[in-house]
Amino acid sequence: AVDLAVGMLQRARQLQRVENCIQADLEHLPFAPHSIDLIFSNLAVQWSDHLSHVMRSVHHSLRAQGVFAFSTVLEGSLNELATVWADAKQPAPINTFRDAEAYRTALMQQGFEVLTLHAAQHVCFYPNLYALLREFKALGVGHVKHSLPPGLHARSRLAKLEAAYEPLRQPRGLPLSWEILYVVAQPKHG
Repeated sequence: AVDLAVGMLQRARQLQRVENCIQADLEHLPFAPHSIDLIFSNLAVQWSDHLSHVMRSVHHSLRAQGVFAFSTVLEGSLNELATVWADAKQPAPINTFRDAEAYRTALMQQGFEVLTLHAAQHVCFYPNLYALLREFKALGVGHVKHSLPPGLHARSRLAKLEAAYEPLRQPRGLPLSWEILYVVAQPKHG
């Protein structure tokens, strides 16, 4: 397992009995050139500021017949939350995500052949706004660009947010949509 966060590596050891854990950045993988058969990444690539660096590092690490398979978050994700924050006249503490074409372009520019590129929407439901925000924070998705002031004022803002979100409620709860891109690529030959 490779992750930048020590906590994620510790969790991987606990849950998956992973023996080899390496703390590293996707943009600078510490592997010998052309030494890896498969690199799999689940919901990590979107955090990179330099997509071309990730693709270059992965390409450098893969063998000629190697495969890079990854899932990533696309633009359009969390649209309910972004809309509700705007309706509540609050700055949304949400990262921006790239479109599918940005991934295709970055892969091709770094010498990959894109074998599969498929997007799908996944909707999660929550019993209330607090449960949604707790999971949102636990996932590390929220990047607070504008911090909320503490105390009563922050509670007032959350009450506005809750009132704006409630009309979106469905029978299963409050929805939060994720646009996920699934990609399989390998180094081009010749």
